[in-house]
This record gives sequence, C-alpha cells and structure tokens, in this order.
Amino acid sequence: MAVLIGLLSLVSIGPLQGEPAFDPTLIENAERTEREKREDEERKAREAAEKEAARKKAEKDYWISLNPGFLVSNANVSIKGKGGTAEMVSKKSFTAPDWMLDIKSPNYKLSEHFGVHMLLHTRRFDLKYQRYETDAPDVSEDSSGPTKVEEDLGTRLRGYYTLTVPVLYYDADGTELGLRVGLGYGPSFVQMQGSAALDNGLSNAPIILSPDRATMVQNLQISALALGSINFAEGDPVFSGLLLGLNQPGGLERMGVYMAARGDLGLDLTTAFLIQYLSSDQPPGDLKLTPLEALGAVSLSNININFEESYAPAFFLYGEYAWEYLTLRVALGGPRFKRNGFKYSMTNVIFSASVPINI
Repeated sequence: MAVLIGLLSLVSIGPLQGEPAFDPTLIENAERTEREKREDEERKAREAAEKEAARKKAEKDYWISLNPGFLVSNANVSIKGKGGTAEMVSKKSFTAPDWMLDIKSPNYKLSEHFGVHMLLHTRRFDLKYQRYETDAPDVSEDSSGPTKVEEDLGTRLRGYYTLTVPVLYYDADGTELGLRVGLGYGPSFVQMQGSAALDNGLSNAPIILSPDRATMVQNLQISALALGSINFAEGDPVFSGLLLGLNQPGGLERMGVYMAARGDLGLDLTTAFLIQYLSSDQPPGDLKLTPLEALGAVSLSNININFEESYAPAFFLYGEYAWEYLTLRVALGGPRFKRNGFKYSMTNVIFSASVPINI
C-alpha cells in the first residue's frame, strides 16, 4: 500500500524540476504544416492549370479578331529606274490621326513563346513632296557634301495598299497579353495614281531642247512611252487618249486641263518657271505656247503613274504591348515591286492604338 501511494505521489508531482514537459501539439503542428504546404502546392498547381486552360480557350475561342483604332504614319515611296530616281515623301514627320482596321486570325502556337497568325493590314497615302540631293551645302549643319532637300515640285502620288501576310511572332510572357514582336512577309495589293519627277534632268529635255512645237509634241509622246506613262491594257484611258491626240489642235491644252483637274500637277516655282519659259521667245526655238499648252507640256515631262499591282511582295515588322482592351503598336512595312522598268519601294512607319474585338 505504501508503494502504491509513493507511485501516485510521483505521478502527481510531474516531471523533475528543470526538465521541459512533453507537448503533444508539436507533432500535430508539424503534421498540419506539412499538410498545409501540400495543399498550397496543389492549389497553386490547380490555379496554374486553370489559367493555362483559360488562356488556350481564349486564344482559340474566336474565328477572327477585328482591331479598330487610330494611327499616325509617315510614308515615303522610292522610284528607281530609267537612269533616274524619284523619292516621294510627306512634308510633316507624321500625318494627322487616321482611323484603322486590322484583321487578325487566331494565334497558332509553335512553342511556349513562338507562334504564327495571319494579318490583313490596309493603309492609305498621299505624298505631295519630293526629296532629292543638291550640291548646295547645308550651312546650318556645317556640311560640305550634298544636301537632301524636300520640296514641292508640282507632283503628287496617292493611293493605298493592302497586305495579307503570315506573321511569325514572339511572346515575352507566352500569352496574348504583354509584349510581342513579329515579322510578316507576303503578297499585297497596291493602287497608285499621280506623277513624279526624275532627278536625272532628262525628263525636261523634250520641252527644253525642242526647236518647235511639232518636234516638242513628238518628243513628249516618245518620252511618255519610254517612261511607261501609257498603258493601253490598263491604267487611265483618258490620259492615253489625250496623249495619242496630242498633236491635234488643242491637244496640249486638254492635257494640261485634265492633269490639273486630276490633282496630279501643282503650280510650284519649278512649274511656274517652265510655263513662263515655254510661253516666251526663249532659245533654242520659237515655241510660243499658251499657258494651258505649257501646263500640258510640263505635266508630260513627269512620270505619269496610274496602275494597280496585285501580289506585290510586302513586309511588316512590328512591336506591340497588349492589355485586355487596348493594344499599342509601332510598325514598319510596305510593298516592294517592279513595274514598267521602275522599282517601287514603299516604307511606312506607323504608331497605332487599337481595341481587339474577337468574333
């Protein structure tokens, strides 16, 4: 009995002084911590899988993406051939804001960050200035070499192009949102109308060196044919008819009126000087043209451009940053093709903001 009482007293007294008591909650807390870690990992994995599934569904859950918005652009067209060059530019750095509508196909992923899609892009242009080199140095830049000048030569080139290109792109985040860069190359449709002056000086030879009116008209017709300004299969039938009837009474006058009405001939200083020259008794001959006849002769000294080009090769390079309801893009592109002995190269720099609408 005394032994039993002693044992009970030891149990009631507890652990010896200075020794920590055993806490069973330590095992429970350790098990709970491991369980919470596993649950957190499973939750994160589940959320990542749901996000990836939602991304793939969003990428493939539409037939086409419309991208209406606004843009500013700066275009130039280089025309080279027949021993001369003409570079049509816009005077301002960028045009006034204009509306846009790009059409894009769904993205087809090649890897986590790379993919392809089709892009339909259309852009208009209206260029009224030409850039050319002059031997006069630019005193503001202390340069002794040739200087490039942008000037109104009475010419104008306008039209539009539509390119449909496959684009290879890179997504920094592997999603449709965020930073993306892409490069596309494919066919385009180009429509151009207007006139351009070559920088070789030969285009003005028929009106400067002709001794009489009949010779000048004949030289203008030959020059127009050599420059590819006339095309009986396509192009401007009115211009072709007026050119063939140029030696008829009133032929030059009708040509001048038509070119001025078409908007492809402006009254700049060069044009005014040539009109005054052709209307006076200047050597080498006695032309004595009326102002309207002189206007028609000057219009024919430039390249007449009026055509449509199908399947012209074009490129499109861009970088953009996309949010859910807004895309900001900077792009560089344009068509390159040969026509009537000339090589046409267009370069267009575009800054745009658009709203993607998936259908």
